[in-house]
Amino acid sequence: MLRKTIAVGGLAAAGLLGKRALDTLKTPGPKRDASRDLSRWRAVTVNVPPEQVAPDGKYPEPLAELGDKVELKVSSAAGARGTELAARAAAGWRAADGKDLAGQIRKALRQSKMLLETGEILRNEPMPHGKRPATPAGKIVDEWEKRAQEGGIL
Repeated sequence: MLRKTIAVGGLAAAGLLGKRALDTLKTPGPKRDASRDLSRWRAVTVNVPPEQVAPDGKYPEPLAELGDKVELKVSSAAGARGTELAARAAAGWRAADGKDLAGQIRKALRQSKMLLETGEILRNEPMPHGKRPATPAGKIVDEWEKRAQEGGIL
């Protein structure tokens, strides 16, 4: 009888934790002024010389895909330690036009850094030959990984 009680209690606790994790995923983050958020510069430091970041005015593919949605700036990093690559929404873009543009900019900057430093976009694949098993925990991790690229945190 004691084992059944412990098992039922454990299942209830696991269900409650799972529900809280799913609720966390569905809950929007803190409210911000979207227009102010889009006008902010986002930057990464790349360990390559400035002339290799945008040779002949051609930016890395992830940033080039954003086209005229963004303004880009390349400058030497402090202490001559690489290059600072910065991007923000172009002046004509309003918050209503690109509510997820800030996330796209963060993702493009990260991917551009990877391309410039390693020559490829690194991916966190669960298994080399397929997908993560469709378990509740696997679904939660998959959703967190999607958000991490645009949101800045896992």
